[in-house]
Amino acid sequence: MGKFRFLLRTNYMSKAGNFAVIAKYTSNNKVFQVNTGIETFPQAWNKKKQIILPADADHYNKNLLLKNLKIKADKIILENEVAGNYLDTETFKKSFVNKPDFHNNDFYEYLENEILLKKKILKNNTIRQYKATLSKLKQFQTRLSFNELNSCSFFQKFESHMTTKLANKQNTICKNLKILKTIINEAVRKNIISKNNVNDYKVKYKNPERNFLTIDEIHKIEKILPYLPDRLKNTARCFLFCCYTGLRYGDLKNLKFKNICHKHIEIIQEKTSEPIKIPLHKKALALINQNKSKPSDMVFNVYSNQKINDYLKPLLYQAGIYKNITFHCSRHTFATISLNINIPLNVVSKFLGHCDMKTTLIYAKLLEDTKANEMNKWDDI
Repeated sequence: MGKFRFLLRTNYMSKAGNFAVIAKYTSNNKVFQVNTGIETFPQAWNKKKQIILPADADHYNKNLLLKNLKIKADKIILENEVAGNYLDTETFKKSFVNKPDFHNNDFYEYLENEILLKKKILKNNTIRQYKATLSKLKQFQTRLSFNELNSCSFFQKFESHMTTKLANKQNTICKNLKILKTIINEAVRKNIISKNNVNDYKVKYKNPERNFLTIDEIHKIEKILPYLPDRLKNTARCFLFCCYTGLRYGDLKNLKFKNICHKHIEIIQEKTSEPIKIPLHKKALALINQNKSKPSDMVFNVYSNQKINDYLKPLLYQAGIYKNITFHCSRHTFATISLNINIPLNVVSKFLGHCDMKTTLIYAKLLEDTKANEMNKWDDI
């Protein structure tokens, strides 16, 4: 009986600097090999074990696919061995490359399996978005094939459903359709389907209005902080700390005392997985409970995103602030005020953990007082 194994094809490198993983079957000095659709780089390939190492961020997902192919190959070899058949390369090829008709198969079953595979390699928030998209699809159409999904006409109908029936906002719709495009592109790379028919389907992303508080409004919250009931006081401390530092909600929730060193916050950002170091000024330090200082202790007792936004409404009302503000607006507040008190753009960008300063530029809104003060410089000419 022949021999099956995986190997790295090193005579051709992709634009990303990766090499293809090849499935190879040898029988009676004849060879059949086929591209598995999986790529990695040499340092991440274990030749002896024929697996992809953790140096490749997507190793878990890729190894699962390789494992499934190995199971398929072993089954073909075993069935022929039991039947007493000689398994030449041509016979193996016919069985191994025989693919189901995914075009007409159930897309929901495929997506559910993809979500399971991606659980260990994607952020929890991304997995939630995948599940939300799947739920909306099932609500829209009880059965769906790859062939139906992979068309601009379906995208157009699904977009209309999310707009009219679900009353989704434009950017939510964009996210859902972008997820579907990603899944289709991955299916093409895995040779499950041959072509992406929706690449040219465009949905315009709308720049959201980024609400923020002014310095005077921050002072109003600071002023009432000692007199608030416990839940609102805790909410105010969390909100103000993010206004002072620019931290995201998720990073605040995960913040431990071991992340605070020499009046600096040092963390790996939850959203980007990038390290960030933020100096703490007096106002931020004053909000930290110094009595609770075990390295493993959480710095703040952070409520769920929904609860903290619910508590924020009466807090703002008591402070006499009548704006549509969510907890994430604390980050917008930090960025906008920082730029208006003349902290340089590149420094604010570093505080926020932005990889591109263009992202920080969206906060470069000048407050009316700032504009007036700048214009008054003409008086000195």
